Amino acid sequence: MNTNRKSLLSLLTLVMLFSCTPEARQLKSEKNSVPTAVLESQKIKKATLCLMQNGRFVGRCFLVARDKIATNIHIMDSVDPVSTHVRSRYATWSIRGVTAYDLKNDLVILKISDGDTPLPLGDSNTVQDGEPIFVVEYSGVMEHKVTEGVIHSVRNTDKWLRMKIDAPRGTSGSAVVNSKGEVIGVVARGDSFYVYAAPSNVLRALLARSESIEPLAQWQQREQISAHRYRTQANQKYREKRYEEAIADLDKALQLNPEFIDAYYGRATVKLSLAATESKSGNAKKARDLSQAAIEDFDEAIKLDPEYSIAYSTRGAAKIEVAKLESNAGNKKKAHALYAAAIDDLTQTIRLEPKEVAAYNYRGVAKSYFAKFKANHGHTTEAQQLYEEAIRDHTQAIQLDPENAYAYNNRGMIKGTLGDAEGAIIDYDRAIEINPEYAKAYYERARAKEVLEQHEEAKADFEKAKELDPNVEQ
Repeated sequence: MNTNRKSLLSLLTLVMLFSCTPEARQLKSEKNSVPTAVLESQKIKKATLCLMQNGRFVGRCFLVARDKIATNIHIMDSVDPVSTHVRSRYATWSIRGVTAYDLKNDLVILKISDGDTPLPLGDSNTVQDGEPIFVVEYSGVMEHKVTEGVIHSVRNTDKWLRMKIDAPRGTSGSAVVNSKGEVIGVVARGDSFYVYAAPSNVLRALLARSESIEPLAQWQQREQISAHRYRTQANQKYREKRYEEAIADLDKALQLNPEFIDAYYGRATVKLSLAATESKSGNAKKARDLSQAAIEDFDEAIKLDPEYSIAYSTRGAAKIEVAKLESNAGNKKKAHALYAAAIDDLTQTIRLEPKEVAAYNYRGVAKSYFAKFKANHGHTTEAQQLYEEAIRDHTQAIQLDPENAYAYNNRGMIKGTLGDAEGAIIDYDRAIEINPEYAKAYYERARAKEVLEQHEEAKADFEKAKELDPNVEQ
């Protein structure tokens, strides 16, 4: 199977929740008729607000009581306490302070000077897969926006909502409402495939204990919030590929809060990205050391939370990378143990989150690498079995998410390895149909067409792949 470091890094991005704000590209959602109540209700518009600092938009929020708003900690941990205020299309209010917050769920309740009728809170425990939802937001430009999507699944471990929705970057702090106009979640983060929201029942519990008011400036000086602020800064530096600076910020976050699980996870993912950079530059030893250091950070995160499912899956990816490096260095025994351990980690993720699409994709890739390793060392029967298991994993990912181009592409690559070029092309066709700019799928389809001696068509695919990504062969 022609898998490479670039494809592994692409897979890493499927489950990396280090970024706190949704990426611009999301999977297309099924369209439902948007209820008039959601689009036109003045009550909803008046309760959907934003945060402004010196005339600049800094984040979204909404009313949960007449004089209280809900938003994300990562929005408030570094704003200017003096100049930041709350604004709607109809009025502006000052922030009196913080009344409650939840670090694990990235939520904070703020007391404001006055307000309007709040949005009603729904029961997030009743949310169903496939249920239509709407993200309601106000960006401070006199215009409210309602974006339609569907619930993909509800995570087992923390009840967060995973949504398929075409939401742009920066929707954190927005209310997620159901067709009745009830809040069922608060947008908190996203990746290239889904947007994630903290459940409304967590918000309800937070609101119930919202009593005394702490000045915003004083709250920001708490060690846990200062640690969170370093993590938020690291997020931005990570997106800008300033990896070493991001690691330095996360070091500071962990000095302030040694039990900051997300900081361990974040530092590990940054180290993996830095390892991929070093590997691409030919620095195999440094790449291996960084990947091993990432595994140690994942270990710490899992010690603090044994049900931290995403840490198992990304630790599995790190183990794959180290296994490849150990194999290249001739350390057969170490490589074998690491491949097996990676599969175990991904199986643990699936045990915790049976609907985690990325985990099935990860495990399929892990089994593919392990199969290649087995085949290279003469264990053809075991390799064949692992390839077949990998196909089943990617098929399961497709069943959970029929729009997952990555799963189709990877399944196609395995089919090609097993000699089924025609079946591989069917999968590449589907991957390209879902994502017409998927350079790797064009490249792999070209290789399959070469096997079938469809040389002119293969040439066109090679050219398209290079046009989309000049480094696609690496």
